[in-house]
Amino acid sequence: MDELPMELKQRICSFLTPRNLKPLRLTCKTFATAAERYFINRFVLFVHPNSLATLRKIVDHEIFSKYLTTIVYDTVTLSQVLPITVKDPCWDDFRPKTLSLGLNESYATITSRLMRDATKSYQAAWKETQHKKAQLGLLEDLLRYQQDPSVFHHFADEIEYALLQCQRLRNIILSTRHPNKKAKAQVFMHESLCLGWALRRNDIQDIVYRETTNLESLTLIGVKLPRRVSSEDAQVLENLKHLRIKAKQTTSSLSCMQCLFSVTKCLETLSLSVDSCDITKIIKVFRSTSLRVCLMDFKHVQGDALIDFLLHHAPSLQRLALGTGSSDIGWAPVFCSISGELPALKCIQLEALRSRWNRYSMRRDAELQAERFVLSGGLLPLIQYTDWLSRRGEYGLPGRGFFVNGVTRDQLQPGLWSDYEGIANEPWNGYESESENENGSEDGNDDDSEGEEDAGENEDD
Repeated sequence: MDELPMELKQRICSFLTPRNLKPLRLTCKTFATAAERYFINRFVLFVHPNSLATLRKIVDHEIFSKYLTTIVYDTVTLSQVLPITVKDPCWDDFRPKTLSLGLNESYATITSRLMRDATKSYQAAWKETQHKKAQLGLLEDLLRYQQDPSVFHHFADEIEYALLQCQRLRNIILSTRHPNKKAKAQVFMHESLCLGWALRRNDIQDIVYRETTNLESLTLIGVKLPRRVSSEDAQVLENLKHLRIKAKQTTSSLSCMQCLFSVTKCLETLSLSVDSCDITKIIKVFRSTSLRVCLMDFKHVQGDALIDFLLHHAPSLQRLALGTGSSDIGWAPVFCSISGELPALKCIQLEALRSRWNRYSMRRDAELQAERFVLSGGLLPLIQYTDWLSRRGEYGLPGRGFFVNGVTRDQLQPGLWSDYEGIANEPWNGYESESENENGSEDGNDDDSEGEEDAGENEDD
């Protein structure tokens, strides 16, 4: 294999995982060179001292730092929910009881066997108890480490240092959920749940708002935005090109989002999923010079503000998706105003848009007709609605998300979302609740019968 040309060696390395690349790099220097570009391009950072130390080693490494493109930062920390005590096993619970022997049984033989079995069981219980004590000690040390107020500032400093040192590092993902759960299990240990510990999320605080001029892509999934942020802090994101926010927002964090969107003038890709927000104030302050993709899942919006927003970005907007929200003027006037006015638009997706009364969801056939109307013009189709519950079979199941169709991996920018696309696109009915005590997933057992779609309403033009 050493005689293969460099191009073929790079091709071989492109199909291998980092775990398989590691031994391959040791075969020869040319394979080590060929594998460099594929070795480490994304690092998952947890609130753990070992994880932070590993990131520092990668950033300071002469080769690995050249190919790091994305940092995934998980802000989840431990939270003690119950007082925990681990007691040593008592020998009296394992010692054999008084024996009653038969005619052909030897007292010495039976006693020896029972004592041997009891001792073996006692030693196994003792080892298990000591293991739990050791794990509990590690968890308590980790909890004290995470409760230190300076820890999050230290992590923010390390991320800022990584952005300055790694030339290709352009993407930051803050997510409490990951496609591969093994890494988090190794950090927080399975015993944390067995011993009565829970995980809690933290505000991102000033993690993002640093002097990170190199940052191009920011993805926030399931994290809590800070309640207050100054315009000066948000100004460092003015060169951001790709932004995805998926979170259960409150009124207090809405001002933070307004401030963030008011300074992002260079966005090319926007994905906004806020299940309980009126996004009117956000789209009023957000204006980009080169917006190509806009995906929005929301609760409510003012129709006139949405029309102005879309017409402003008409010269560059190529893909548009609107989901689950309602408009104060209905959707027919919105479709009429933008039909034929978006010359660059190539793809539009309408998913479960609500009526003004918010009880009914647009029928799927009406959505398809409205999509064709916006793209090609013609006569306005009749906008028909049906009860939301009758469409739960389409959107209420975990794993079936909005805005998935028509997007392939090669359409994503390098380091942008990648396998986090599936997590970010999960519907809210299948998404883990902000409260750690809630399950947040629907059973999804309702029948999706076509006959039930007849009961609904039509939207007046």
